[in-house]
Amino acid sequence: MAPAKKKAKVEGIERTPTERRVRPTSRHLRILSVNVAGLRAVLDPAKNKLDALVSVVQAEDPDMLCLNEHKLNPGDVDDAKEKLNDAFPEFPVDLMQFACCTARKGYSGVAVLRKRDVGSVEEGIRGSKDPIVSSEGRLLTVEFPDLAVIAAYVPNSGQDLKRLEYRVETWDRSFSAYVASFAKPVVVVGDLNVARAPMDIHNMYARPDFRELHEKPLEDQYVGLAAVKKQAGLTVEERESFGRILADSGVVDTFRHLHPQATGRFTYFSQRAVQNRPKNKGLRLDYVLASQTMCSADSLSSSNPKIHDSYILDDAPQIADHCPVGCDILLPEEAATQLPS
Repeated sequence: MAPAKKKAKVEGIERTPTERRVRPTSRHLRILSVNVAGLRAVLDPAKNKLDALVSVVQAEDPDMLCLNEHKLNPGDVDDAKEKLNDAFPEFPVDLMQFACCTARKGYSGVAVLRKRDVGSVEEGIRGSKDPIVSSEGRLLTVEFPDLAVIAAYVPNSGQDLKRLEYRVETWDRSFSAYVASFAKPVVVVGDLNVARAPMDIHNMYARPDFRELHEKPLEDQYVGLAAVKKQAGLTVEERESFGRILADSGVVDTFRHLHPQATGRFTYFSQRAVQNRPKNKGLRLDYVLASQTMCSADSLSSSNPKIHDSYILDDAPQIADHCPVGCDILLPEEAATQLPS
């Protein structure tokens, strides 16, 4: 019997550099999304996390700041707003919108901070009867005359995949229909809790056929990785479902659209293994999705904003177990008068 082949050992995964495009001088909208894994801890001076968030926000200077998984209870929001305004005076308190989980304490939640009072903000999915949508504070939509921006924190399938069926059969389908319902371009930004492609999953980099994995059926990508197949966000069902969201709602994974060959670009590093982040062993779970019309070569028309850049800030100061992601949206002349500059 031939000796068993040894698996390739991955000591560290190299990152493909992706050059940032110069920030537009014309009117544009910069959106930054950060999973803070508990805003109370970030705002606690004793935790030494606020300086990292301030550093990132000051460097990026976003027009809209989206915070995922803030974990605040409704009664904590006013105090958090004041502390955020102290750290970021450019974001007025009355333009901070929080969606909180009311089903359980210290769980889930998204927030949107804006510099200017432009656009209306709506929580959840209009018309949805799903109790998780209405009680877990996972969606905020900022709607402008010519653009809708959805800040999302998608449910994790959970330990032992207890929520997997709900996630792919109920949440994903409802979310996809919601995104598709807008008669205007849409941007979705946040922690979508799924790794789309083999290059978004660090475990697959050790496969000798890694470069060809994306051409194989999803089932065949897990050879020798049975445990990975059972992890929330990495299952065949979730990855297939995410592909359906892109197709059914007509949106594009903007980072992959601009950087199709980039490898080693992750947005999440498990804190259970302390060496994962130094060795760049992570997952890409955070995204900026945008309508196909915003990503085509001729998208800059009188009615369509355009994705100018999409980026992962995986070299930013560490705030939590996720890295910030963001985008720059170039605004056409007519829309620019109606959107933040």
